[in-house]
Amino acid sequence: MVSPVFAQLLRSGREHFNARFAAARRVTPGLDAAGFTAFLAGPVDGVVQAVEKAVPGRGADVAQAAYDLALELAGQRLFGGGRGRWIEAGWQQLLPGVPGLIATDPVRLLGATTNALHTLAATPGARPGEWIDLLTRFGPVVAGDAAAWLALGQVAAWRAGLAHFRAPALQLADSLPPAVALGLVGASPEAAWSDVAAHLRRDPWYDPATGPAAAGRLRLAGTAGAFRGFGGAFVSPPRVAFHADHFQVQSGADRWVLTADAWGATLHRARPDEPAGEPGDPALGGRLRVRAGGVAFAGGEVNVPDLGEVTSAAASATTLALTTTLTHRVLLFALPPR
Repeated sequence: MVSPVFAQLLRSGREHFNARFAAARRVTPGLDAAGFTAFLAGPVDGVVQAVEKAVPGRGADVAQAAYDLALELAGQRLFGGGRGRWIEAGWQQLLPGVPGLIATDPVRLLGATTNALHTLAATPGARPGEWIDLLTRFGPVVAGDAAAWLALGQVAAWRAGLAHFRAPALQLADSLPPAVALGLVGASPEAAWSDVAAHLRRDPWYDPATGPAAAGRLRLAGTAGAFRGFGGAFVSPPRVAFHADHFQVQSGADRWVLTADAWGATLHRARPDEPAGEPGDPALGGRLRVRAGGVAFAGGEVNVPDLGEVTSAAASATTLALTTTLTHRVLLFALPPR
């Protein structure tokens, strides 16, 4: 059952809504009708009620935009578990808290929110729940400005694990209120955003919550990828290289671009026309020393139990990447800032 407010809007636009549903079903015979109905009765109803209460008269436009978007999701069968549960959670937890904002441009803002949730849910290692929490916390602060709210969403997506958003997210963070930018990255509210941003731009492994102390030593900071049979990207043991200004990972016939920082690691398929880097020398020209259970590089040492034999290695100014015989993952070591 839907609320009286939403029920009245559906009745008043019955002809339009029925035509939209019939057209969608002709295009996508396998459309998830049950999931669609449940999504309307749950998340969509909650958003429409909140908007109509905050901005009387705008509920109809929001209902129409939400209905069309729900049809797209139903056609992709995205309701229920998996990615769909995060889309539903975001609509329920986040959107009713910014009804005035949604009312200003429902097609754009509902679409952007849904796309962000879908991307986060589809990216291994990303944390859509953290993204929802960040926007729930800081969204009302910037809810009077759609551009600021969208910028907040992209910065939060970086913070929630989309490492490839790092450079544009830092630029967008500069446009946000300093207190919001500091909160998004976990910095002290007493800190100066310009100082925190400078640290972040200099060192991808810098975490404002822990400060610079952890950045002064070689350390195992993260991993990327996994065997495809366990939900990862790699069909065979990977090999890593550094090409131009980024890491490349080769696994069988597949080649990936790897981006990583303190909050996540993402893999995207390399363009077919992008030159392949040479497989990384396991010893990095003698600079890398591997012993049983440990690694020495750039003047530092770190213990790594069950390391295995290193099969490839590559390094940037901030990161050492290794592959070994014992895992399908790429091991990522943070290097001390120079």
